[in-house]
Amino acid sequence: MGECISKYFLLNDEILEDVHFTDDWLKGERILYDVMRVIRGIPLFWDDHYERLRNSSALSGLPLQYSNLEIYRKLIQLIERNNILEGNLKMLFSQEDNNGKQNLIAYFVAHKYPLPSEYNSGVRTITLRAERKNPNVKLVNKSLRDRCNQLIAEEGVYEVLLVDHENNITEGSRSNVFFICQNEIITPPVSDVLPGITRAYILKICAELKMKIVARKVGLDEIDQFDGIFISGTSPKVLPVVAVNDYTFSFESILLKRIMQAFDRMIEEYIVQHKQANKEKV
Repeated sequence: MGECISKYFLLNDEILEDVHFTDDWLKGERILYDVMRVIRGIPLFWDDHYERLRNSSALSGLPLQYSNLEIYRKLIQLIERNNILEGNLKMLFSQEDNNGKQNLIAYFVAHKYPLPSEYNSGVRTITLRAERKNPNVKLVNKSLRDRCNQLIAEEGVYEVLLVDHENNITEGSRSNVFFICQNEIITPPVSDVLPGITRAYILKICAELKMKIVARKVGLDEIDQFDGIFISGTSPKVLPVVAVNDYTFSFESILLKRIMQAFDRMIEEYIVQHKQANKEKV
């Protein structure tokens, strides 16, 4: 069964039992993937995930041979077959042979959602000197993921923040990172990171709330100058950070609380709107 935790998974046009799943599908250098959150049976921000897949496809040279609606209908069938209304759903796209045959694989994976106490008090993180070859493309990088997972387990932290060869903090192993300095929200430039979907919505929220947004490189050596830090992603949503290595931060930022509340409202509105749209699509 391996990485697949659900009873059923999708392989192209078939829904199969988990006994047929193999982690061999995770191996290789040209495997596009994406992970989305399912809430009350709705794949959250699906259109954004599909557009990110298309962008990764264009940048990697690995064609995406399925349309938005084709994949969406398959995912809804998989969710209903598993009867899983809450969880993280992963998709893989890979070329199986020299003829360019592409496999579409989708399945539920283990997730670690923050506890209510972690949203209230923040989480601890550590740094790791590591870089993605092409941060804008969501390609499977099993060695980096395994290394980060090991550090998370050994150090008892929630996330690992990556530091590049110029000593800049770029992103988390599975999250984007934001820094608060007085009335500014600072985040690494999109050229240096995977353009997270939650990240994009946070930037939209900040603009709507008239918050000043600054996209720039952030050096590890300036970490002590910030008033607060938070990460964003599929599982954490918007999550305060209370520590990076030995540096500690406040999690009482009014700006951060406003962003967290606005993002939760956005999710709720999306779910309500797409319940009916979901019926029409499928």
